[in-house]
Amino acid sequence: MGGETDEALYEEALTKLESALDIYEGLLRKQKYLAGDVRVDPIQHIFVSSNFHQEITLADLFHIPLGCTIESVAPDTLKKRPHVAKYVCISSWDGT
Repeated sequence: MGGETDEALYEEALTKLESALDIYEGLLRKQKYLAGDVRVDPIQHIFVSSNFHQEITLADLFHIPLGCTIESVAPDTLKKRPHVAKYVCISSWDGT
């Protein structure tokens, strides 16, 4: 906010971020949501793996706004990871 950017600190943080996003890219290549493709069993109140019913989780709700910040600060970071880019860009979600 008006100050000078510490380029060394920025590069260090970007390296850590890219490592985390590489993991996310691998997960999102196989599933729609970070916490997995889950549904809640209303009777047993447990999460059950499911290929036919996917629900967003608190983990996803936490990460999506952060993705929007990444997109504005380091857009090339998301361009290299198409599954992460689609995940964090809510406007591209089709609800399926």
